[in-house]
Amino acid sequence: MINLSHFQFDSNPLWDDILKRLENMIEVEVSEALIQEMDKEIRGHQCGRAEALTDFKHSLIEAWENANPDKKVNFDA
Repeated sequence: MINLSHFQFDSNPLWDDILKRLENMIEVEVSEALIQEMDKEIRGHQCGRAEALTDFKHSLIEAWENANPDKKVNFDA
């Protein structure tokens, strides 16, 4: 079993900053992938980067939710 005790908090400025930075990075990667003149191989790479960042963000949120089953917070707001 994974120790999730370090995810047991109500609010944390570092956590908020990490999630915001991840969201900004995801937006940049998606914007880059949408450039019309982009080569298909590079576009695929950019899409993969956006997906990886999104998966990482969701894994962090899932860890927080598992560590705090009685708390409901919308991190996407």
